[in-house]
Amino acid sequence: MSLCDRSPVAKLQDHSSTSLHSPDGVVRRYSGRVLVFRVQEVFFSRRQTTEAVSDSHAMGRTRHQQTSSRVYPEYSHQSPADSSDHHSKHHSQEMSEDGGDEDDDNSSIVSNFPPVPPHHHHHHHHHHHSPLLGRVPSTTIFFRRSAEPSSSSAGSSSYRNLRTRSRGFVGKVSCRWIRMPALLLLSLVAILSFVVVPWYQSRADLDLTLLRGLENHLDAFAVHNISAPDGSIYGSFVGIGASLQSLFVKDRHGTFRDIVLGYDNTSEYLHHPSNPRFGSVVGRYANRIKNSSFVIPGYPRRIFHTTPNEHEGLNTLHGGAPGWDRRPFKVEAKNLSYISFSLVDRDGEQGFPSEVITKIEYQLLSGGKWKTRMTAQAKGPTPIMLSSHVYWNLDAYASSESASKHFLQLNASQYIAVDPILVPTGALQPVKDTPLDFTEATEIGSRLNQTLGLCGEDCIGYDNALVYHSNRSLDLPAMSMWSHQSGIKMSVVTDQLGVQIYSCNSILSFDPRVKPIPRKKSQMGPHAIYENFSCIVIEQQGLIDAINHPEWNVDDIHGPDKPYEWNSVYEFSTI
Repeated sequence: MSLCDRSPVAKLQDHSSTSLHSPDGVVRRYSGRVLVFRVQEVFFSRRQTTEAVSDSHAMGRTRHQQTSSRVYPEYSHQSPADSSDHHSKHHSQEMSEDGGDEDDDNSSIVSNFPPVPPHHHHHHHHHHHSPLLGRVPSTTIFFRRSAEPSSSSAGSSSYRNLRTRSRGFVGKVSCRWIRMPALLLLSLVAILSFVVVPWYQSRADLDLTLLRGLENHLDAFAVHNISAPDGSIYGSFVGIGASLQSLFVKDRHGTFRDIVLGYDNTSEYLHHPSNPRFGSVVGRYANRIKNSSFVIPGYPRRIFHTTPNEHEGLNTLHGGAPGWDRRPFKVEAKNLSYISFSLVDRDGEQGFPSEVITKIEYQLLSGGKWKTRMTAQAKGPTPIMLSSHVYWNLDAYASSESASKHFLQLNASQYIAVDPILVPTGALQPVKDTPLDFTEATEIGSRLNQTLGLCGEDCIGYDNALVYHSNRSLDLPAMSMWSHQSGIKMSVVTDQLGVQIYSCNSILSFDPRVKPIPRKKSQMGPHAIYENFSCIVIEQQGLIDAINHPEWNVDDIHGPDKPYEWNSVYEFSTI
């Protein structure tokens, strides 16, 4: 049946959809990789209800009336005007209860764009696996249909006569003037499906992430540049994850180098399948939560369950999927050297109770300093632990492609023992006589051959949480790292209890099907790639999974009377 023959409703059916219930209660549809533009109201919906026709009426219907018996009534909260409309709504409700299709207002035009070929995930400590959808959905278009008068109304007879008389006009004019625009529209949809493909991924949580950004009119992929008043340091940030995209400091020769990993194409912060969380804020609870569950003191009989996203559902990493690293933050304020972002994390998001409003502040100061401050206010008791997930290479890949020759010094006397999947056991072990002893400055790669199993089962490298000295001064650096090749040195003053170090053991997957991550142009890219052990992640944070280890006497539960704070200052100099 042609597009014109299906007047007044033309619909190209898509049978490969999946329903999605968003947190705001609206039922949306997605199929494959969907980019949602909600200008006035766009819904993922599909209606397949058919008006029941009694035998007595069916005998007298014309072919056109039989074709028109498939109705798509407008969504309404009012009672149906007649029994046929009531039956249609009742039938739709039955289908919904039986697992069939639900619907919303079909007055909008919805386009389900086909997906790109599926990406394959690779696994390391910051990755999680998710199912990939490889089906290519057809395009679904809903045209607005005016409500028909009830058959019991006085004007129904003349209405049907008018429709019958206009049949010739519809057949001659619509096929001539509607078919061509419809074909052009479908062609445009096909073209757009390739143009906007980097914006979205086949996972429903990313569809919702982008939808929220569009609803709030956020340009989460815009690049925001700031610099210190004396020009000693400058950098750029993006709204997705409130992420640090680049940070330029001077080497010993006075040349600016970009010393953090990231993407030139900022849409990759949302859609890249490996999701290394380059420079992002991780939360609502950083690192791992054992068994994806916890209790809150005062609510001992209730177990809260967070979204598992690592090791086949055994634990939650960095707040679930999507965590704050893939959420669109709003720019609150900005000047030449300062920018702040905000995020509202809803009650129940990823299983965490209570609404949390957070503010992320970045400032570049004279003397080569980067100041970061994170605050969060919860409306009720909930665990909060944030961190800045920055990947560093102090050579900027110019003089060396490895960070293994960087020197690291940590004022940390203990490390948190973990099981084979990197979940804390509860033991705090001394670093003395272990490869994790960085109390004296040590070349990071000098003891890599001693780390087998230290970063998980069959793993070589570092992926460990250490505990700073309890009696250290908060005004002095808790750690320092430098490169003799570039001469760049980074010192960090922080108020956090500990630090996570990760030596980029598996940023490059051994699976040949997984595409490597191209370097930025500022780091000899994009034809060169980020390779294993070419960077190091330094995460200032609390004690991981402390909510499940009361023996540590660390209270990660925050509420109206206990706001959360995170403060760190990164100072860059040369040696």
